[in-house]
Amino acid sequence: MIIGMSKVDITPSMPMKLAGFGFRRGHYEKVGMPIFCRCLVFEQKIALISLELLFIGDYLDALIRDKIATYKELKKLNLQLSATHSHSSMQSANNHSPRLGEFSATYCEDVANKVITAIKQALLNQEIVTVNKAITSCDIAIYRRVINTKGKIEMAPNSNVEIDKSAHIFQFIRKDGTTKAILIHNHCHPTVSADNILSGEYPGVVCHQVEATYANSVCLFLQGFCGDIRPNLCRDNQFYRAHFDEIIRIGTSLASRYLKAIKTSIKIKEESVVVYSERMVFLPLNKPQNWFELEEYKKSQAQDDIHFEWAVHQQGLLNKDAIKSNNSQQQIKLCFLNINNILKFIMINAEVVNHYQHYITKNIDSSILGVGYCNGMIGYIPTQDQIIQGGYEPDLSSYYFYLPATFTQHVESCLKQALNQIIDEN
Repeated sequence: MIIGMSKVDITPSMPMKLAGFGFRRGHYEKVGMPIFCRCLVFEQKIALISLELLFIGDYLDALIRDKIATYKELKKLNLQLSATHSHSSMQSANNHSPRLGEFSATYCEDVANKVITAIKQALLNQEIVTVNKAITSCDIAIYRRVINTKGKIEMAPNSNVEIDKSAHIFQFIRKDGTTKAILIHNHCHPTVSADNILSGEYPGVVCHQVEATYANSVCLFLQGFCGDIRPNLCRDNQFYRAHFDEIIRIGTSLASRYLKAIKTSIKIKEESVVVYSERMVFLPLNKPQNWFELEEYKKSQAQDDIHFEWAVHQQGLLNKDAIKSNNSQQQIKLCFLNINNILKFIMINAEVVNHYQHYITKNIDSSILGVGYCNGMIGYIPTQDQIIQGGYEPDLSSYYFYLPATFTQHVESCLKQALNQIIDEN
């Protein structure tokens, strides 16, 4: 395998408000750790980018792709943009509620330029590597939905629901035996702390510790389908938000586990194949409200509530003819990537609940890893049962992401069908 790698600092040069928690006030107080763009270029064909941001917003995704198209040496690359989903970092979308984070076109411009720099740097240090693989456990993860005594869903730890705690680690080794890069994939929200301190959260600590252990290497982190999984920080069977020092402790502990696994990694046999496929999928929504229905809906909501804000936004779109009142589908983008039958990913521009990784693993191909927060962001994709149960993921999140309506129960069967199709084709 031929790879190139790079790492570029994307820490804001201006005061900004952190994304991820709407209750934070004001600009971040300090930089707990710099945030980075990490890039791996594979076989001179695929550029895989990991940004320590909350999302890859549609705005940033389009901006980067437009810029790359102007470079003759870059535009032939297949570009995959992912975010680690740090809740202590920045927003890059301008089509969601501002409660999810402050959007800055200036900052997005800076990030886009640095992504270009990162890709160019990676292309300059390409070399042949062999690949070792290890699998261990992301032991901090737990399911975060519980049905309470009133029959309602609340966000609380639930160890009775099986989740995918696996962590997959790929080590790329130079001819001289040194490590050029490491790629880590696990499923768990980076929501250890809500302190108003900028950082890459626990994935940032993991990457830093791995890079410190393997000199002259880059550690790229891919976040999985973790829409209903978060760190198991609990008191009296309730989640709590820790302080910044707990990010360091948990990230360091997880890095130690991953570094131990790397020492037992096994060389993987390669095949000369690079496969990429993408598919636009339409997921079913409940019937959106027309302008007059939205007007009545607003009357039942407090003006400072997300539901009121959402209704005002939808009316604005209708006034601009940006959407149709009978729009009953949400488009998402699925990307399938297979590099030398070693790295196999399904990448989705959404926050996907963990059930879909289970489905891929048990019913399609156990070697395929789901990656969320890629190539744009439309919001949460829940399961049929979760829609029936209610709660944040299937219901309230739709308003924060300004979807035209909530998903119907058929979203699960539609997405599973699409996953089967795009994988079977390849």
